[in-house]
Amino acid sequence: MPTQNRQWLLARRPHGMVSKADFELVTTGIGDLGPGEALARVTWLSFEPAMRGWMDDKPSYMPPVGLGEVMRGPGMAEIVASNHPDYAVGDVVQGLIGWQEYLH
Repeated sequence: MPTQNRQWLLARRPHGMVSKADFELVTTGIGDLGPGEALARVTWLSFEPAMRGWMDDKPSYMPPVGLGEVMRGPGMAEIVASNHPDYAVGDVVQGLIGWQEYLH
């Protein structure tokens, strides 16, 4: 099982066009899976105009991404390890996932 995860965190609120300086790339540890948990490898990540609005600290249909939090985005992922009864290794899931990837 992978032991590290690389993540893009929102480091500051963009002013105007989004730039690389608005994010921080960090590597974090991945602990053992607990009961009911699964680990998924991001395979597809969508970049959409709505994501720019999620970076602003203002009321919207979704709460803003917090400073220091993983930037979220719609995407797909494959389950690579699972202790969850509804998710088996190899299953493909979709939803709002983070800008992140695990490292072998």
